[in-house]
Amino acid sequence: MQETGNGGIDIMELDTTGVLTILDVMPDAVTVVDAEGRVAYWNRAAERVYGIAREDILGRPVSEFFPRESVMLLQVLQTGMPVTHVYHRPRPAWHVFISAVPLRDASGRLVGAAAVERDITAVIRLSERHAALNAEAGQASLWLHTPWMSEVVELLRFGPAHGPLVLVMGEPGTGKASLLRQALQELGAPGPVWTVACESLSEPLSELELFGAAGGSQAPERPGALARAAGGVLLLRRIDALPITTLHRLGHAITEGWFQPPGGDASQPLRCRIVATADANLPERVAAGEFPARLYYAFQHVVVPPLRARRDEISTWAVHFLREVCRELGRPLPSLTGDAVAALTAYDWPGNLPELRHAMRAAVQRATGPEVTAADLPIPLRPVTLQDVAKEALPLPRWSSELERDRIEQALRQCGGNKARAARMLGISRGSLYYKLRQYGMEE
Repeated sequence: MQETGNGGIDIMELDTTGVLTILDVMPDAVTVVDAEGRVAYWNRAAERVYGIAREDILGRPVSEFFPRESVMLLQVLQTGMPVTHVYHRPRPAWHVFISAVPLRDASGRLVGAAAVERDITAVIRLSERHAALNAEAGQASLWLHTPWMSEVVELLRFGPAHGPLVLVMGEPGTGKASLLRQALQELGAPGPVWTVACESLSEPLSELELFGAAGGSQAPERPGALARAAGGVLLLRRIDALPITTLHRLGHAITEGWFQPPGGDASQPLRCRIVATADANLPERVAAGEFPARLYYAFQHVVVPPLRARRDEISTWAVHFLREVCRELGRPLPSLTGDAVAALTAYDWPGNLPELRHAMRAAVQRATGPEVTAADLPIPLRPVTLQDVAKEALPLPRWSSELERDRIEQALRQCGGNKARAARMLGISRGSLYYKLRQYGMEE
């Protein structure tokens, strides 16, 4: 990228690589400024979102159009450091994440900055609708319409009467065992469901727990889980945690259709359906010889994605866990504000559903009103806001207007958008409120 003679960016140089074409079809608003903060590029999405034509903004200081938003670009120009994933509400009904990066020429000299603004309003509104529709749903209903539930139910429905059926894999905390239990409940299990937590069993105990003991003169016969689940379903939670010798014996029992309790000579037929869960890395363990391929391929496989790949479900599960916590603590159920939904949706949830449950418990304990806001969430979940970024960048005169704008927005939210009530709360006339709404671009 080159600089023009007057210090601006020769943005048309990007045409040789086709970058401009790509930027113009992006759904995100893209702004490029030169080293002086003048707009050098403004894509079609930015025109559409802000209603400002290219010819009206190109070559002019970005701060003339966006006093608040320009802080990020100007800060990047000043520090030469990128700023990423900053949450902002340019208008009360909009939710966006902004990232800005420095632009340098071939010699490494800072020649400008670029900002990408992703509009997540539609995602938040969809999440809020899902959460509202499922406000009274139980866990079974949450799973009911997922593609994984449909797949598991189909496999259970058309599988053989006895023998292995489904192995559900995924990261810890994705809800694998709950999914299987709900699918069995939805279909109607053929008999009792016997669950074995394999991760808690040592090698001798796992043999006894699954296959039982034949008994003798010194000890009575003890049936194992394979026998006790006869006519029903045996759910092996974390089957991949079983010792390798037990896995080989289980693989033989499943593929041959019979098993022999330790210490006995008589074989017993396998008369239960077996379903199981395992961690997402099980295929790699099979390839490494750490899990018997014979056993692995005896199952039909279903993979449940991590929560970060199911972002449209996050707010629904959040409301579900909020209800659980509030019922336990005897508190009324709070609603999730837009900034809270944005924060929950943006977070990657490495701990999946258990982490989300703990976050909702912390939020309920912290919240003081009828809403859970982003400020009530655990610190790692709270998004960096444009106000946070601008704290040291805005001059004092600008701060007074920023604080006034935020107070008006808060009053409108508390009054459900009723401007007459908001004006009374703020101690100003309704006409003054309308004037300030126009002044700050908050008419919506």
